[in-house]
Amino acid sequence: MSELLEVANLKAYYRVPNGNVKAVDGVSFTVSEDDVFGIVGESGCGKSTLASSILRLVKPPCYIEGGKVLFEGKDLLDMDEESLRRIRWKDLSYIPQGSMNSLNPVMKIGDQFADVIMTHENTNKKEAIARAVEILNEVDLPEEIVNMYPHQLSGGMKQRVIIAIATALKPRLIIADEFSTALDVVTQRRVAEFLEERRKSIGASMINITHDIALQAEIVKRLAVMYAGKMVEISDVNSIFKEPLHPYTKGLISATPILGEERKIEGIPGNPPNLINPPPGCRFHPRCSVAEDICKREEPPLREIQQGRFVACWKYGGI
Repeated sequence: MSELLEVANLKAYYRVPNGNVKAVDGVSFTVSEDDVFGIVGESGCGKSTLASSILRLVKPPCYIEGGKVLFEGKDLLDMDEESLRRIRWKDLSYIPQGSMNSLNPVMKIGDQFADVIMTHENTNKKEAIARAVEILNEVDLPEEIVNMYPHQLSGGMKQRVIIAIATALKPRLIIADEFSTALDVVTQRRVAEFLEERRKSIGASMINITHDIALQAEIVKRLAVMYAGKMVEISDVNSIFKEPLHPYTKGLISATPILGEERKIEGIPGNPPNLINPPPGCRFHPRCSVAEDICKREEPPLREIQQGRFVACWKYGGI
């Protein structure tokens, strides 16, 4: 399966008066065709900054310090703005965090579809609105929505409209950043199922970013666990849930309630580190119950210890 996206040693920092917040600090991973790749971690670990960096949508005080983002072999970080604009939405699409509030409140839904379609295709507004009606029918939304404003829609309907707009041009890769955060549990499940159906229907790959590891279990094929700006574990999702390797991954799973299973829910002690001045060695070691001396001195590399299984921990292939 060929690689669609390759992120290599990506770094994105925030300039603040007393230094740089290393929100994304040397992150590497790949996404293949027809892949559904999940990224999970606590709030503040750098997930959303990573998504914005891939699309080169970061704004000051954030800046990209270095690395590569290869999409179909072309480095997005080296592209001029016009070339990048042609790729966004058409080939590489984005469902932003808080996406229900991303619809323009003073524009009808049909006009917002038309904006996206007319920007990338040689068509007029009438034809674009007709396309919008077709897409709404495909996603089981009534065509009357094209003449409605966002405030006239429920939260679930607005989220489905955002997903429909993001997939209107049948992109190769969708980046979904916390698409279900503001939804109740029932609506969240329905929207997740809808997004997966839509992804399959257009043949796209997807990066799904969320702090909800239980939701990732239902959606993704491979899962990356992110902590303090770094990837600490990457594997197929079943292996991570059956046999988590990194102590942080184990902590996330043990803190997640499972229906029908009686067990003690345990949180992860302590707090995430200050990313202006992160601790030496493994960034998780101040919160880790099995940390050794080497963990406090040397940063563990992300290693492939089994085929397709990567972990950054000195317990594997180290001490």
